Amino acid sequence: MTHAVPRVGVGVLVLHRAPSGSVEVLVGQRSGSSHGHGTLQLPGGHLELHEEWAECAVRELAEETGIEAGQLAEAPRFLTATNSPHLEGKHYITVFMGADVAGPRPEAQLLEPEKCAGWAWVPLEWLVARASPSAAPGRTDAEAWSAASAWAGSAALFEPLSRLLRERRDVVDTLLQSAPGQ
Repeated sequence: MTHAVPRVGVGVLVLHRAPSGSVEVLVGQRSGSSHGHGTLQLPGGHLELHEEWAECAVRELAEETGIEAGQLAEAPRFLTATNSPHLEGKHYITVFMGADVAGPRPEAQLLEPEKCAGWAWVPLEWLVARASPSAAPGRTDAEAWSAASAWAGSAALFEPLSRLLRERRDVVDTLLQSAPGQ
């Protein structure tokens, strides 16, 4: 469907901070007939009419992964927004929200298999390295993430996520350094 105006998407950087200090982020691989097929994405989706960004983030996270608001340390918080005017013939504004999980890392369920091939927790630093123009294809750090997420090693990043990691490195650096509520 072609739209005469930009669409608004909300992506959720769901973070798990391990006791060791490492920071993991939940990513999925886009599937089906959606734009960005085969790329790595964050949980998220379209903002609905009269919906707040945090409400959209919580709704999409639950719809796609089964992770509920009660499993988060606090309500999702605004991080930044990106503009993707040439996304496969579409124009998207993506609002990025951040949410830390409370307690142990939750298992993400595959609730929309027609849109996503699977979910995996990967190190945030690994994801940042994938956005670098010099990143080599394939697995760059085989021991950094679970063998269950083998598909993540060869997948490109969905354009809004790549744009976030390339253009707003300050946001990512802040996430790597801060804990919820700081």
